[in-house]
Amino acid sequence: MHSKNYIRDNDLLFSSSGEDEFSHPSKIAIVKNNVELAKKHLLFKGSKILEFGCLYGLFTELVNKTTSSHGTGVDLVVTGKFKHLVNYDGKRLPFKNKTFNSFVAFEVLEHLNDPKSSLLELNRILKKGGMGIVSTPNKLMISSFNSGHNSVVGHLKQLLKINPECLGMYSYFELLRLFEETGFSYRLLGDKPFWIKRGFIFLIKKK
Repeated sequence: MHSKNYIRDNDLLFSSSGEDEFSHPSKIAIVKNNVELAKKHLLFKGSKILEFGCLYGLFTELVNKTTSSHGTGVDLVVTGKFKHLVNYDGKRLPFKNKTFNSFVAFEVLEHLNDPKSSLLELNRILKKGGMGIVSTPNKLMISSFNSGHNSVVGHLKQLLKINPECLGMYSYFELLRLFEETGFSYRLLGDKPFWIKRGFIFLIKKK
């Protein structure tokens, strides 16, 4: 569900297939930046946050070690050795209704078979007024993609949904519609106008 490594571009974190999160200090720094972003917008003393698409779970581990919040990570296949990481079946999250105050989903939506169902599940497990941070590449910007994504052919494969790693990509307005359909209000973070962003970071809130 979640890709394996990250690179940073201005106000957005992007991912691509490759080495794991611990293979280079810059990748650890990116996850630390994610934690700082969560501290700014989501975390407060005693709050519970879900890392949706946690893979190795470094974000969850850093939240638990460096903040007063409690982090839990979930993914189809959890590969990390940290505590508080949970596998799930890709359909129903293994948590009760209104369990979490917030969630993060960094570079996850484009890897999902059914992002609408996943967002509805995230809405279900959020408490009233709960919030989330969602980041995803801009499908209209070829430069968003790195490594295997950076060629015109690779980009077209993803737009046509024949790339096995990225199942779907979204424009700004497609994301707004997706959030509205799943019961979230939204705010785009960052200073750049949406039409020139390589990708998006949204702060969304359960209605």
